[in-house]
Amino acid sequence: MDTSTPSSPSWPLSWFELPSFMVAPALRACRLFNTSLDGLFYDVPGLTQALRERDVRILTTRDGDGPLPNGVIDLSAATDPEGALLLIDPSAAPYITAWTNVAAFLESQATAPNPV
Repeated sequence: MDTSTPSSPSWPLSWFELPSFMVAPALRACRLFNTSLDGLFYDVPGLTQALRERDVRILTTRDGDGPLPNGVIDLSAATDPEGALLLIDPSAAPYITAWTNVAAFLESQATAPNPV
């Protein structure tokens, strides 16, 4: 009786990599799916209404790097493929804070007067 375990096939990793022309469409599809889940689990219409009542406009795409006018929130940086943690509080400006570094977020919470 043979009790040895069968060896796994040794396929080249390149077989599992997406061709470069498919990366951007795949990311867009994942973002669309994530946006759909946001609509199911979060009160997106309520947030949008609360921000509109404060005359705040939300951008999801942006041209240039200049400063934004008052009353504009830029979420284009939140489309980073690496992801970001967004803290949203429609009752206190700046309303949305993006964190791309978890360690920096945790450090900020250690000294925050009202940690999240």
